[in-house]
Amino acid sequence: MKNVGVNAHRLPREPEEKRFAQAWEDQNEQGKTLAYILDGADQQHPPALSDRDRQVAATVVQWLGSHVGQCFLRDLGYVRVPSREWKLDAVEIEYMKQNNAINAIKHARERLGIGLKEAKDFVEKEWAKR
Repeated sequence: MKNVGVNAHRLPREPEEKRFAQAWEDQNEQGKTLAYILDGADQQHPPALSDRDRQVAATVVQWLGSHVGQCFLRDLGYVRVPSREWKLDAVEIEYMKQNNAINAIKHARERLGIGLKEAKDFVEKEWAKR
């Protein structure tokens, strides 16, 4: 990663932070988004980005993926909408049905990288479909 925040050590255990960090990395593949944010007036000659510029921006974006950052966004009225990637196949659904609800929710959280309430709602919704 070229855009690494100060808390990158959290990425392996925090899937939503990792998702935000990776999306930011992908968005800045050529460095243009951050350059535009820092100096949107001169698109023909974007500013040179320092390592500190990249680190600060990556830290803020990763923070938005943290629990506290998600609460911040929610308090502003943003609602997380499940992406198309949040689909479990029939085998996984059957596995979850054969196990108790706690295991099903735990599996959904790990597999989909979502919070407890989201996993509970997701499992209930998926079970209702079947």
